[in-house]
Amino acid sequence: PADFFALNGLICGKKASNVNLLCEENRRRVSRRADLFILAVLTAAAAAAMALEPVLYNQALGRRERDQSALSSPSYEEAKEVLGRQSSLQAKLKAAQTDRDALPEGSSAEIYEQIQKEIGDKVTQIDQCSVDYADGSVSLSFTVPGLDEFAAVRESVSASGYFTVEIPFTASLSTDGNRYLCTAALKVKDYQAYEPEAKNQEASSESDENAEDLE
Repeated sequence: PADFFALNGLICGKKASNVNLLCEENRRRVSRRADLFILAVLTAAAAAAMALEPVLYNQALGRRERDQSALSSPSYEEAKEVLGRQSSLQAKLKAAQTDRDALPEGSSAEIYEQIQKEIGDKVTQIDQCSVDYADGSVSLSFTVPGLDEFAAVRESVSASGYFTVEIPFTASLSTDGNRYLCTAALKVKDYQAYEPEAKNQEASSESDENAEDLE
């Protein structure tokens, strides 16, 4: 045949005159050269990476030092403090708004103003005070230095005419004998129970519907 292989590829050629006895060896040399070239490329890449590593490390270290310097600067501490105060104030404002929304509109401020005017200025301290907005009743406890002050509180409440004095309205001597612990029940005269705005709107809507039905 024109092409032939012999000795498992050790010699090859198209004609007898072109037989190459080093065919397989030449293939091995080409493959070895390719492997050496790839190895050289990988070695160069690794060397370049190793050369860049100190540079990258120094850059990261410098960035870290700059960040630490910025975090420890007075301006950053002031900004952090301002943000902390702002967060605290926002939390207090939200709590105050929640408390305000829980209170009925209109008469609540007036009731507490009257309590402060008629009782708060005449006692050592008001220990507890609660208002029932369903019927305008007030329950409170306060401390006075003596029975004369207790009598002055009762007289002040009775004279103003804003509250009626209910039961109990008592005073008892403290265990140390230095003050009187008082309990009082009051009620706002001519009190009108609080009705939420939504209920007022519903009532108004029902009145309008009833008026339309009459028409």
